[in-house]
Amino acid sequence: LDTWTHVAVVYDAGRVVTYVNGTQVHEYLGSGDIGDIAPGTDDLRIGSRQAAEQDFQGSIDEVRVWTVARSSAQIAGNYRRAPTG
Repeated sequence: LDTWTHVAVVYDAGRVVTYVNGTQVHEYLGSGDIGDIAPGTDDLRIGSRQAAEQDFQGSIDEVRVWTVARSSAQIAGNYRRAPTG
């Protein structure tokens, strides 16, 4: 409660890895590309889900979306740095 936490989720060809404060906490091995399993409900949402009433209860300070999968070293080494550029 009342503590900022950095959460990163990396998706790379079916492998989903979650990091909390730069440390890996979960890994899921799926398969294939991200796609529509429910056409019409494919919005990118941060803190909620389009097809369910599951909204994040808290504050989100900063969001970064990358077009490449970040490595564990990149996540751990940069999660405290402010973006530049």
